[in-house]
Amino acid sequence: MKRWFTLLPEYLDLLRCFEYDGLVNEKRVRCIRIFSLNRAGEHHLSITTNQDLGQHPETLLFEGYIDSQGSVYVADRRSPIMRGKAT
Repeated sequence: MKRWFTLLPEYLDLLRCFEYDGLVNEKRVRCIRIFSLNRAGEHHLSITTNQDLGQHPETLLFEGYIDSQGSVYVADRRSPIMRGKAT
């Protein structure tokens, strides 16, 4: 994450992740959803489950998956304004 998205270590320390089994192109993968505890707090939200995150997509920053070979695919879900502030 640090290298791909040029994120500062201090920013990365504030992120949390949910992982769950999923399918991509009919292949089993480990899905990942990364969110910000600070952003949830700013909105007075408590994100404790993946379902909570689904109900509050404004806290979602990155999502993707890890395939069976260990390759990681991550998409940036931050708004364009946040992309400039978070690095």
